[in-house]
Amino acid sequence: MKKIRIHDSPIGSGLTHIGWSGRGWGDGGPVGAGPLNSRAPAWDTYGQEVGINIVRMGFSIRHFLPDLEETRQALADRIRRGLENKDVSWAKSEGTSYSYSIQRCRDLGWKILICINPSYKSVWSPPRIVQSSESLRVWKEFCYQLAKSIEDIWPSESQYFEITNEPDLGYFDGESFLPDYQGPSGGIAPFPYSLLLKNAYEGIKKAVPQAKVIAPGLASWNRFWLEEILRESQAYLDGLSYHNVGGDLKDDKILEEAEGLLSQSAPQAKGFLFNSEWAWWPNHDVNDHETALRIAQIIHLQTIGNAFASLYLGPAQPMDYKKGLGVLRYDPDDPNSVEKTKAFYVFRMMARGVLGGKRLALVNPHQKLKILALLNDQKELVMTVINPNKKRLKNISIDIDEVSAVQKEFFLKIHKFDYNHLDSCEKSDWRILSRFQVEPESIIQFVISSSD
Repeated sequence: MKKIRIHDSPIGSGLTHIGWSGRGWGDGGPVGAGPLNSRAPAWDTYGQEVGINIVRMGFSIRHFLPDLEETRQALADRIRRGLENKDVSWAKSEGTSYSYSIQRCRDLGWKILICINPSYKSVWSPPRIVQSSESLRVWKEFCYQLAKSIEDIWPSESQYFEITNEPDLGYFDGESFLPDYQGPSGGIAPFPYSLLLKNAYEGIKKAVPQAKVIAPGLASWNRFWLEEILRESQAYLDGLSYHNVGGDLKDDKILEEAEGLLSQSAPQAKGFLFNSEWAWWPNHDVNDHETALRIAQIIHLQTIGNAFASLYLGPAQPMDYKKGLGVLRYDPDDPNSVEKTKAFYVFRMMARGVLGGKRLALVNPHQKLKILALLNDQKELVMTVINPNKKRLKNISIDIDEVSAVQKEFFLKIHKFDYNHLDSCEKSDWRILSRFQVEPESIIQFVISSSD
């Protein structure tokens, strides 16, 4: 019999934040599910059930400023009025204002990753911003007034700011391949992006000195791009962000590389690594078993790679939109129909297993198993075993250090996910840990706690 040994020696924290990256939150619209007048529960209902604690929202400058002819006082007024804008953005649902979404997050105790973007389809096109000192001045003032307004109205919500969305593609406001650009794939080049970052940083810090400025929200991991940014503007960021919408299962290696870059060039930003948009896409169905397991593996890799925040590209899309990208599914012809998918249940299991505690060291003799052990603040040990393989593993035992908070009088809950279970739960004596079996393509979560 092989033993999985859990040692009460912290090797890092779990994820601090896990949540959704726009697209369908807060109450829907045609590219989300459940419009404001829908009878379907809002996505915050599902978010609470899953256990998320952060939402990424896009704040596009064209929703606030239609032109450059703004005095400083007028700019502050336009920001306040722009917060009531209900136009759809790439990360704000139709029919909801910025104010509405921020207030809902505040009511729920969720944080916001505020992604600030110049706009393609307006005079605020990025080439004009980086080529004109006047445009940069107004951009800096815009970032200042936006951060100040949010902090004044919703204290403590202006904590995390991300400067632009996928600048390597030029995907600032829902359109890519910008004209007159020299960057890769039609995006902005690293040097002019650094001008955007520097001015945004100075404006935000003037308004909210304690805020964290995260950058650059790359469409995919690109070491060359980041090295250029760190060379030009290492003093103007507090963390890194990147996207992984292909679900390529390399997050632990990417995060290790990112930590190394920050240690060398920007140590103040080390520890703030955001995977700010990810999914298992393309060619996936959120109610498919393989997709659910892939989602579990991605969150596992982000946790062992010491990601600070993980934001899934969802939570919901119509069934015919990119095969139902999200964790929920609905019929566009009946927006009151909402389906909890297998991805939803796995997302809930993983959120429970990676948030709110210290990650413990363990010895895993079964290399094919992906295992996490987390001791949360309530002295509850959560051990998650992911088996994405086809083979059943028998006669495994778990050995827990005696010095840990887990004693024999504690009880055990076992949550299972396989073809026959959707996060079912059974309560049992903790001694079952002396021997258990892992079914093929399954997830088992052992929760050992001192209270019922």
